[in-house]
Amino acid sequence: MNLSQFDGFARKLIQTLQILEADAQEQIEYVQGLGVPIDEMALEFDDSFRHSLGLSGSGVIPYTITDAVRPVDAQLKRMTNSPEPLWQECAVRTSSAWQTLRATAEAARKAVEPSLMKYRSQIINPGPDI
Repeated sequence: MNLSQFDGFARKLIQTLQILEADAQEQIEYVQGLGVPIDEMALEFDDSFRHSLGLSGSGVIPYTITDAVRPVDAQLKRMTNSPEPLWQECAVRTSSAWQTLRATAEAARKAVEPSLMKYRSQIINPGPDI
């Protein structure tokens, strides 16, 4: 993976986490601006998460990156499997599941950013071959 490809991957992953950690109004404005349903936020994260799984599974990026965001995936799965109608504007504003998701996404972003920066520096300045 070259630097440009890594930067694109990292930027998208961080952006999806930032959207998921944003307050309810920002999230609603985001999906309205795109003209998509609420669950698009989860789908965008899922794309980034699946990409990270593939990259870490093939040894391109360290597992620490994928592991840092795994709790967000788990929370989104719980929300998807919930009998509550969580993919509606009123739920985004009031549901404790969304509050948990926001906190989980924020913690994941804070955990993954150092790993992304460390790996990026390794791409820029690879160590000597042993």
